[in-house]
Amino acid sequence: MNKNNEKIYSFLKLNGFELVQKDTSSFFGDYYDIFTNNSFQLRFSSSKSFETVDIRSSNPNDNWYDLALVKTLLYDEKNLTKATTIEEHKDFLQEELYDTPYLLDNFCTNLRYNHDTFLIC
Repeated sequence: MNKNNEKIYSFLKLNGFELVQKDTSSFFGDYYDIFTNNSFQLRFSSSKSFETVDIRSSNPNDNWYDLALVKTLLYDEKNLTKATTIEEHKDFLQEELYDTPYLLDNFCTNLRYNHDTFLIC
């Protein structure tokens, strides 16, 4: 685990999250760690050295969404090609942690409203 992950994992644990699932591959250093606070889940993963953070409600049947995409759509950001770093994810979570369940619900509601034939939440 790198230092950025250590920081965000510590922050999450201090704020009521628990690590509920973890897997690390012996090949390429691929991993995933899933945290939950019973409201929503966060999945930190790396595949072939590409790190991502995904979010979903605590319902295990719900879809995972890239946290950077959720943030971009919620904040109506225009530059969709800019990569989001783990540190930026940490900053977003620190600023929006208590509003995240509302933001996630709002994100899903907007997707349903705007894409009524393509329900993904």
